[in-house]
Amino acid sequence: MTLSLLASGIDSLYWSVALGIADERFAWFKAARDGAAERTEVVELGGYSLTVEPHGAGKYPVLLRCAEFSVQLTDSAHIPTAFVQLRSEFIHQVGPRQAFELSREIVEALCQRRGAPARVSRLDVYADFGGWTLTDDDRRGLVTAAKLFPVLRAGSDEYETIRVGTSPMVLRLYRKDIELRIRGGFADRFWYGYEGPVVRVEAQASSQKLRALGIASVDDALGSYGAVWTYATGEFCVLRTVGPGPRGNWPVTDAWLSVWGVGALMFPQSDLVPLVKAERDEQRVARGLLGFLASWSAFEGVFEAGAALERLRERYPRLVIGERKSFAAEVVRRHARLSRAVRERNEVG
Repeated sequence: MTLSLLASGIDSLYWSVALGIADERFAWFKAARDGAAERTEVVELGGYSLTVEPHGAGKYPVLLRCAEFSVQLTDSAHIPTAFVQLRSEFIHQVGPRQAFELSREIVEALCQRRGAPARVSRLDVYADFGGWTLTDDDRRGLVTAAKLFPVLRAGSDEYETIRVGTSPMVLRLYRKDIELRIRGGFADRFWYGYEGPVVRVEAQASSQKLRALGIASVDDALGSYGAVWTYATGEFCVLRTVGPGPRGNWPVTDAWLSVWGVGALMFPQSDLVPLVKAERDEQRVARGLLGFLASWSAFEGVFEAGAALERLRERYPRLVIGERKSFAAEVVRRHARLSRAVRERNEVG
């Protein structure tokens, strides 16, 4: 099966910022919210018309919406002051960077504060492929540790949607052409007249997964969203051709190589991501190592780290200097599995 890449990029971006807001300013927003059930309260800023809704959203008491984005506000010091969702239409209209910058200006004007760093809370990255229908071979060939949530098309053996996993990492494969016919939209404007079946592959990562990948700020996300795609389509889930033997040994389909290649060859990636991830993995391993060493030292009655390491070497010499599975050989093997960016950092260090 030969796929045609029709469109790709960022489909949705959620971000937050801890700016703070004056008591009297927030009191005005709450009063506007309380009166919104009887009269429409619209805030005009920078050419955007934000309607104050008569209710909040989640932990945020105030919600403002315009056609381009929504803004949730709070005066709590325990969560970010503003939580913003950029709408897909806005991102495609002006581009993700400009959409963020314009919305940030509005949030700063709403709060009458400036300068705090913005953090990404959720990122949806997508690619549309022409010439693909989702069949049972696709469902059975998806190799992942997550659960599958397939939805069949009525009266057919084809799937309308196959969702892989739940938050903080979700991968969706769904018939975008069918969704357009039912719900409308604008995606086909980027398909250059293509009218056949289209499968959208969409990777959705929330803050927990983004942090694990080394993505914290909005700048990280805009400069490294290829890392989300590469992880989602290379580690989290892979489409393989069903065959004998272990599922992990089945060959990757040509279609999935095209899917994975979008992130590897087209989406931006940065050395920042593997470096930050490596630093966090180092900290996690160090905590575990020190914990195990402390437990072992307690058995031995040794109370100093250097002496504990010397005792460990004396007690288990074959584990340290043996020819097979020796400490040095294991380090070489694991070092070779690190990313190039991390290996180059070690060489410089």
